[in-house]
Amino acid sequence: MDFYLRIDKSGRLLAAPEIIFSEADNHSTLEFVQHKNGFSWILGDPVYPSLDRKTFHSILEDGKFGKFIRAVDGFYFLLHWNEQKKQLVISSSMFNILPVYYLSSNNLLIISSSFDLLRQTEAVEWTPDEQYYLEKALFYYPLFTRTPLKQINTVPSNHLLVYQDNLSFSRHTHISDYYVENPVPWTRSLDHLAEMFIEQARKFIPVAPFCATLTGGFDGRTSISVAMEMNRSFFTYSYGSETSMDVKIPLLISREMGITHKPLILDKTYTKQHFWKNGMEFLTRSYGLGNISRAHYYYALQTVLKDTRYLVSGNFGSEIIRSMKVPGVMTSALLFNLFENPDRSQLRKQILASAGTKYLSPNLVDRWIDPLLDEIYDYLSNLPGHLSANKRFYIYLFEEVFSKYFGPEITVQRQFLNHRAPFLSFRFIEVLLKTGMAGVYSEYRENNPFNRYHGQVLYAHILKRTAPGWLDLPLDRGYKPRYFLTPAGPIQIALGFTIRKLMKKKPGAIPDYSIENTEASLPELQKIPLAPELFNPRFYEQQFHESWRTDQMNFENMISAAIYQSLIDEYSYDIA
Repeated sequence: MDFYLRIDKSGRLLAAPEIIFSEADNHSTLEFVQHKNGFSWILGDPVYPSLDRKTFHSILEDGKFGKFIRAVDGFYFLLHWNEQKKQLVISSSMFNILPVYYLSSNNLLIISSSFDLLRQTEAVEWTPDEQYYLEKALFYYPLFTRTPLKQINTVPSNHLLVYQDNLSFSRHTHISDYYVENPVPWTRSLDHLAEMFIEQARKFIPVAPFCATLTGGFDGRTSISVAMEMNRSFFTYSYGSETSMDVKIPLLISREMGITHKPLILDKTYTKQHFWKNGMEFLTRSYGLGNISRAHYYYALQTVLKDTRYLVSGNFGSEIIRSMKVPGVMTSALLFNLFENPDRSQLRKQILASAGTKYLSPNLVDRWIDPLLDEIYDYLSNLPGHLSANKRFYIYLFEEVFSKYFGPEITVQRQFLNHRAPFLSFRFIEVLLKTGMAGVYSEYRENNPFNRYHGQVLYAHILKRTAPGWLDLPLDRGYKPRYFLTPAGPIQIALGFTIRKLMKKKPGAIPDYSIENTEASLPELQKIPLAPELFNPRFYEQQFHESWRTDQMNFENMISAAIYQSLIDEYSYDIA
């Protein structure tokens, strides 16, 4: 379900604007709350701390929107009208995982949860936002609020859109306000954090039967363990090739624990019959933020997740607890470089040398590199100067990376089900940030595995309380959760780590099925019209002939950008 509203800016806003909601679905909630001086709409899947919703609705009546957003977790949109002030306030939930789009012209303001609904606006001369494409080439997503069209932007992260005679934005939360100078050592925080996570995660676990993601890692099984403690009904799913650890380990766990597991096997049949169509659906339904390589997310919605209203995941867990260090689709190498205080000339050289810029028109890069540098240094200069590189990086991680990386997945999924992510409980994050367990307090790009493993110790302490039987079930890293609870455990963990290194299993390595999917799609990809004012057709042509294999991450990113641009521009392209 989406919302859409138009405001005529030529005169004062004397009454509440008409808010149009799209056709109701069977999973979203739409709460209407009447206040003394107006009303609120809450659309999506708010996760309240208790059953007493009136207490939290009164916070809205008092105009304390940030307090409400910090107290009520989940993924939702908030729309509030104050009749006395003639004021409209619109926001997304914490960190703007779900974007709010707006179009502001001389006499017209249109706001929606859907980029597509804004694109249907008549009498607007649409033009591509060229800097958006430069940012996507460098970072895999826009740095801040840009979209593929210059006329449409997103509301800044952790901000309210406010309209009262004119359009403005008001920040409701500074995540750095929750940093502390002297965090409690993680060894003294384990019990409290384990109990806090369990307490907060319980409210995310649906009463109705649901699906949970289960892989070879720690995050998903930690969330699932809370559901097991609560004796809730669920099945699990994962995706990958038949030999993938994210398929083999969950199947082993399901046999041992008596859980129904539904693997999504990404084999040759999937590649030939399902990848292309589902990749195009994911790309278009995420409004260009997702890439076709994530086709399996949409395919899952049409198959194993077809009949469920809720999906519980371990998303955000590792990112919050462990220091980020490896460049990949979530954080590019250039993004890491921004927080290492490069001078402007040095950063300019890094941008020009980036593999991603080769996909763009050289004229576009020349035109927009300096405006981009201006925005980057303006952003960096406004970060608290006393903070370390890692603490500044984590501000960007919380406020931008989470929405840009996880947002497309959740944006697409919310069209079919409710995604719940217990690790994104703001109360849990608030408590975590008071301890040395938080990745915020690590060294920037911490590379010592023994300085990074404390997050996994927390997971083991949670499992000990909720599902002790899971402590002896293997992880994809070659060791068991119980090893984090025994004196001899570090030796066994080191052995597993060494074996993994010897097998040359690189974190973030591109899986074989992804390579096969790209190769099988080349005939379709070569049909895509490339706008020469944005892209470099000659370089794309080189990539189509084998070179893409040495640069697959950038290739998939920029071919997805070209596909979506062709769909929303004057070009005609059939996605069937």
